[in-house]
Amino acid sequence: MSHTPRAGSPAAAADYRASGAAFAAGQLHTMASLPETDIAALAPARRTSVELQAKADELRGMATTATTADVKQALLVLAGRYEGLAAKRRAATAA
Repeated sequence: MSHTPRAGSPAAAADYRASGAAFAAGQLHTMASLPETDIAALAPARRTSVELQAKADELRGMATTATTADVKQALLVLAGRYEGLAAKRRAATAA
């Protein structure tokens, strides 16, 4: 994610870089992210049924403390999806 404006002229981009917002020549300020290996490890497809169920439980717990109905509903929907994936994973390993 870059803080450089999406639209603008090359001159505007050069002005932005010259303003000191960039760390080094040609390197824009970006938010830190996880290494690719960590991102792949977080993928639901790589989690066990126990891990998926634990995530569902965590999301349900978060929903109990949600401050808005929309957030609560979104967390419950995600929890249901994780529970469904856990059930599928258990069925696949049992077969």
